[in-house]
Amino acid sequence: MPTKKAYQANKEYYDNYRKENKDYYKNYIKSYDKEKKYKTKKKSEWKCSYKMKGDLDQVYEYYKNATNCYYCNIKLTEEKKLTSTRKCMEHNHTTGYYRCICCHACNCKMRIIDNNFTKFVTSLKSIPTLL
Repeated sequence: MPTKKAYQANKEYYDNYRKENKDYYKNYIKSYDKEKKYKTKKKSEWKCSYKMKGDLDQVYEYYKNATNCYYCNIKLTEEKKLTSTRKCMEHNHTTGYYRCICCHACNCKMRIIDNNFTKFVTSLKSIPTLL
């Protein structure tokens, strides 16, 4: 663990560096691509939180260009607040592969169908065969 003296020396060095290179940091912030940051965030969210597989760059392009729900054809929104028309990336929860871009309402319905289908298949496997 660094000592307080070492921490202070490091802090002073970086503070001075930032002051001397103010223009560089201003230009860096102005040139930072918000679209690229959003794309990276979305892909990371899909891969880590939803265990998505496949070509996430291609899925992102579908996501970005989608305007209507695949299932109910309602116009999609990109709000931060969770609404029934919010754009969602529908995927198979068992395999992790992309299906389509749909509204939040249809995504919830598909999740229920997936869960019920999985339970159905599991119950079929538990029935002994007569042969």
